[in-house]
Amino acid sequence: MKHYISMIVLLLSLLGVNTKCTGDDCSPNWLPFDNMNSALKGYDIMTGNPFSNGKDPGFRQQIFVPTVKNAEHRYELHSAFTYDNEVYCDTKMTTDISSTSKEYRKFMRETSKSGVDLQVGTETEVTAGIDIKGASISATKKIPEPFTRAWGKSNDFQSMQGLFSEKKSLVATSFAKCQLYEVIIHTFSSIPPLMEPFKKSIKELHQASGADKNTQLRIFKSFIRHYGTHFSIKTSFGGEIVHRTVFSSSTKKKFDGEKIKKCEYVRGSKIFGIQVEQDKEGCSSTDEKRLYNEQGSTIVSSIMSKGAPPEKDIYTWAQQDFKSVPLKYQLSPIINLFKKKYLDDGLQVSAEGIRKWFVPLYFNFCVSMYGSECSERNGCGYDDQCPSDTDCVGGPTESHYCRAWSSWSCQHCSKTAKRTRTCHGCSGKTTETKEMCQIE
Repeated sequence: MKHYISMIVLLLSLLGVNTKCTGDDCSPNWLPFDNMNSALKGYDIMTGNPFSNGKDPGFRQQIFVPTVKNAEHRYELHSAFTYDNEVYCDTKMTTDISSTSKEYRKFMRETSKSGVDLQVGTETEVTAGIDIKGASISATKKIPEPFTRAWGKSNDFQSMQGLFSEKKSLVATSFAKCQLYEVIIHTFSSIPPLMEPFKKSIKELHQASGADKNTQLRIFKSFIRHYGTHFSIKTSFGGEIVHRTVFSSSTKKKFDGEKIKKCEYVRGSKIFGIQVEQDKEGCSSTDEKRLYNEQGSTIVSSIMSKGAPPEKDIYTWAQQDFKSVPLKYQLSPIINLFKKKYLDDGLQVSAEGIRKWFVPLYFNFCVSMYGSECSERNGCGYDDQCPSDTDCVGGPTESHYCRAWSSWSCQHCSKTAKRTRTCHGCSGKTTETKEMCQIE
């Protein structure tokens, strides 16, 4: 018997028939690049942190299967997924400053979005005919209100919020990214295949359609804990280096925001080996020493890296073999997968039946998950408009802003010029003087 099998194998070999698949793409675990599966996972936008020093805690379990086996018994990307491997690396640091949680969230959103916006809204099919808090939203694409406060439950964001509101701090962040890949999931033109555990979870949602409200709430929470609030339709991968400094209230009142921003750019650049002409960048060596070396000037300073460890300079860092991690993304509500074309036929469930009970809980997310509303806090450190060189004072119902500085003026042509500004709810300088030989 063994003789006949050997003869058959030999004959197939002589005829040019490959009897054994060889190569990396013969494995069902094959991927175009390492860690691509991160683009196929769910994401919890409330607990995520794009600036975590390590894995973003927002990522959840995998939803999609990336590959299919072709006629040659090799694995290739499913047509629902495309990827691009165009390499782009920053050659200088980008810097931003924030003194309120509203500003910090905006900074996180702008640096994390892969596309026009960080999030897309719910699709009309998903919300059609569903009454949420007495208001029909069937004709609109809407981002549920809780998710406009992205990352609000993350440890990092809550820590920064405390520094802004309690210590009246200012955070300056300088960073550089190296983008290597971009993955897109085409949910409109294709039907991406689903992982078996996700299918099982969908069937549990279907079974809960006829259950009591307590059971539905329990299953809702379990699903969100496993798969998050969103999935990514566009994900950029690569590496990133970050330098962040939290300045004390006393320091930020000595320097205007632009000076701090320029010095953080210089500081971050030096740490990562980027050559800068210090004086030309608007931050002298004296400025830098006063900002970073004087006692009590800073509260905390940190260095973070993703994809590859820091190197002696940014150019050497960018040439390393990266373990690419998600840097930017465009998120879609996970309920956008609760559509007939994705679920009904293949899983024998009713997407409409799931939506009827799941979508209202999703739009009322904070009450459903945490037991109370995620109300946006107002006032000092949250959404005040005080300039960075002042401290916000007063209650949350008061105004917090300063009018623009007046033009420099010189009375009786003296050598000292003066300018003023009016502030409401902001404690800081309202008068400035400087030596001038003459005011033209």
